[in-house]
This record gives sequence, structure tokens and C-alpha cells, in this order.
Amino acid sequence: MVARSVQSASAQLSAYVASLGLAQLPPEVVHQAKRAIIDTLGAALAGARSDEVERLVAAVRDYDRGQDAGVWGRSERMSVPEAALINGTAAHARELDDWLALVHAGAVVIPAAFALAEATACQGSRLIEAVVVGYEVAARVSEGAGLAAQYRRGWHPTGTCGAFGAAAAASKMLGLSAEVTTLALGLAGSFTGGIWAFIADGAMSKRLHPGKAAETGVIAAFLARRGFTGPRYVLEAPFGGFLSTYVPGEADLGQVTKELGHTFKILDNGYKPYACCRGVHAALDAILSLHRRHAFTAADVRAISVAVPREVQLMCGANRTETLLDAQMSLAFSLAVAVTAGDVRLEHYERLPPAPEVQGVMGRVHVNLDGSLQNEAAVVTVELHDGRRLTERVDVAKGDPTNPLSDDELFTKFERLATRVLPPATARRALERLSELEHLDSVSGFARDLSPLPHAH
Repeated sequence: MVARSVQSASAQLSAYVASLGLAQLPPEVVHQAKRAIIDTLGAALAGARSDEVERLVAAVRDYDRGQDAGVWGRSERMSVPEAALINGTAAHARELDDWLALVHAGAVVIPAAFALAEATACQGSRLIEAVVVGYEVAARVSEGAGLAAQYRRGWHPTGTCGAFGAAAAASKMLGLSAEVTTLALGLAGSFTGGIWAFIADGAMSKRLHPGKAAETGVIAAFLARRGFTGPRYVLEAPFGGFLSTYVPGEADLGQVTKELGHTFKILDNGYKPYACCRGVHAALDAILSLHRRHAFTAADVRAISVAVPREVQLMCGANRTETLLDAQMSLAFSLAVAVTAGDVRLEHYERLPPAPEVQGVMGRVHVNLDGSLQNEAAVVTVELHDGRRLTERVDVAKGDPTNPLSDDELFTKFERLATRVLPPATARRALERLSELEHLDSVSGFARDLSPLPHAH
């Protein structure tokens, strides 16, 4: 049993969530929060018309008749929890969303916070606060659970840890006290989930994980506001606690609250330049660099070998391309596209089945385990028919916080993705408003720009 006199980790997180204000945020944290919102909205707009979202909208409309919040890139309106569910799923539908401590935090936290921001017509500053605390909580819970440990056990941290971040963001949006926020975190932690079984057949469930976590967090906050209690020791309870159940014997509870209030996890956020699993990015950086410097063609290539850490081999070592997710999780497919097209964009992943030329290169890609490599590093070797062996190693891929996308690169990404479903002028106006988000008197008017009327296209 946990002594009730000891303040729980979730209570410490909740005190932070309830007390944080915009005035306490350094300029770089506010800037990073706006970058995260811009990036997530772009990713969601790109996924707004995906097959997964089309099916999800139809299913939700079977039981939900709410009108409180918009679905980004679409004309439908839903209740707040279901808007969070759909927008979170859309943000993850094209593998373009950000990541932090193995959590696709933007696809979970921002749909939850934004749906409430729209429904309550709050100021932009409150949305920024909610995003910051949501990222903080999601990252800390994931770090406490152990990054490698979660993968080894088959958990998808976006689903399992993301719900805590969504509950924190929703609690901030609703102005809940620290005590009530603790209950919300407890409720959210009681219903987390997300397993890697999708990797076997490319199932749509992966896309749903962040949306479901966002919905869970929103509902938890609403329940707590009405006095519905959740476990105050949800993280550390020795029997049935989140950490003891999901990663028994491998958790580090101290990571959850270490330097809480003195650091900002959102500053460690990463952004994707490519529409595929992050485990593929280092290898893509490497082969695109080789391709630019040596100008070889697909016909010149005899073989490509890529050495990666164990986790990347498990996630991305297959060469199946029956579904879009298969292609986005495949090192072989991505490297083949890079060689044949000289570039890798979302459009390349959407062209399935692969062209014969791409399939031909895929058959020459060999994925090898290198236990000495860390994180998502990769070593790519291209063997050419003329006898040359070209090798490149990338330890930190583009988009990592230590190798970041610039603001211009991030804004270009947003406009390219947003204009798939929004008129260019609307996309540019949205970007301008997001850039000045802390000064907006109400989020609701801006939100309407993201949900075009049926006649807009």
C-alpha cells in the first residue's frame, strides 16, 4: 500500500498543471508551443480525408450528434470528446506528427485542448498553457515508464502515456483545481491502452491510438469536474498502478517529477520532415545525402544494406506494402523511394502498390541489426554495379531537437499539407493567426477557418 500522507506523483503533476500561467513561460517555450500546434494542425489537415478518418467520422456520426467543436479540414462538427478523437486520429493518419519521449504528443494533447478551446471560446494564451502542461505530463509519464521498456513489452506510448497528457491539457482548459486534476489523471490512467499488434498486418488501430487517448483525457476531465474520483496514486500503486502493471520492475518513478517546474519538456519536441515512422528517418537522411553527392540511379544499385538498432529493426524491418501503414513502417520501401525519386514525400507513400522500379530496389535492401547503434541511428551502405561502396552514418536525423527543422521549414511543411484541404489564402491566414496565438482574444473564430463548409471545395 502507498501511505496516504505521501503526495502522489500525479498530485505533484496536477499542482504544476493547475498553477502554470503564460507569464511563467519563457519566450522559447511559448514559441515551441506554437510550433507544435502549427505542426499538428498541418499533419491533421493532411489526414483529414484519409480512409481511416472517413470511416471514423461515419462511425462516430452513428452515435454522436454534438456540434460543439469542428473536425479539422472537414465540415462536420462533433461533441468535444469526439472531435478530439477524430482530430487526434487525423493527426496521426499520415505519420507526419511530432514526437516526444516516444509519445506523439501533438496528436493527443492538441486535439484535446483545441476542442475545448473552441467550445469555450477561450483566449489563445489558455490554449498555449494547456499544450505546454499536456506535453509536460505525457513526456514525464513516458520517461518514468522507461522508453525502451515500453517497446519491449509491446506498448505504444502514444496510447498508454498520451492519455495522461490529454487529461492534463483538458483539466487546464476547464480550469480545474490541482485536487480535481489529480482525479482526472487517475481516471485517464485507468483507461490507457495501445498495443503494437498492428505491426503484423498494418491495421488501422495505430492511427486511432492518439485519438482515443485524446478522447479519454477529455472525458476524464469532465468526469473529475463532476466529482467522479480516480485513483490518486494511479502511477505508483504497487498493485494495479500504471507503472507496476505496464512495466513491472522497470519503471523509474523519480523521472516523473524530476526537476518539475524547472525544465520544459516541450523544448525537446521533434518534428518530422518525412511521412513515415521516425525509425526510418536517419536511414533516409543518409541515403538522400549519398544520392545527392553521387547521383546514382536505381539501375546503378546492386544492393543496399542498412544497419539499425534492435527497436528500429523490430518496427521497420519488414518490406510488406499491402497498406499505407506497411509502407510507412518499412525501411526497404522508404529507401527504394529515395533512390528512385531522389526525394521522399507523402505522395510517394500514397502510391500503392509500389511501382515496379520501387519494388525492384526494395528486393535489394537488407536490414541488419547493429547492437552498437543507439536510439534511431542508421548506417547505410550502397553497393553499385561499378564496384563502388558508398557509406553514410547518421546518428541524429533531421527534425530532432538537436538537429531541428527551422521555422521556415516547419511553416513550409504546414502550408504544403494544409492546402490539401484548405484554400491557400485560408492556410496562410491560419498560419498568421497561429504565429500570434498568445494575443488572440478567442480561439473559436480561428477554429472555424480549419473546418471548411461543404461548398468550399
